[in-house]
Amino acid sequence: MVFTGTHVKIRTIMKHFFLMMLVLAACEETFDTPPSAELVAQVKFSSETQQDNPVITAYGLEQDSILIAQVQTDQVNLPLSTAESSAFAVLFDSVADTLIIAHENTLHYQSVESGFYYEYRIKEISHTSHRINSIVVLDSAVTQTWNENIILYITDLPADAE
Repeated sequence: MVFTGTHVKIRTIMKHFFLMMLVLAACEETFDTPPSAELVAQVKFSSETQQDNPVITAYGLEQDSILIAQVQTDQVNLPLSTAESSAFAVLFDSVADTLIIAHENTLHYQSVESGFYYEYRIKEISHTSHRINSIVVLDSAVTQTWNENIILYITDLPADAE
């Protein structure tokens, strides 16, 4: 009779164990990628001459990453840092310029599945002038809804460089 009571307890423990295993197996963790707020930069030539889009390569400075690798385009999306500024080396047809963007960061909650993400407000932009002639800020709010934030006006390549 003592064995029967112990046997019943073991069966009860085993049932609970198997139920817990089924529940754990059924609870699949699903996480969505949080939305990203990226700076959208349109690239245009300063001159009125019609040219092909430049071949652009972009590196995140202090991030040790290639963001864009030799793509012929007139628009680039750049992820901003959670620090107070973001710095990039941008090559237009292999001519490098540095772009430094000072910004305010605001942390937003998306959902349980995707968590938090940052949105930004551009405060100031500085740059070198090897190919970048000027920058116009169209929308200082960098949000998950991508729209043009800035226009980078670049100079033409010298005739001997083509």
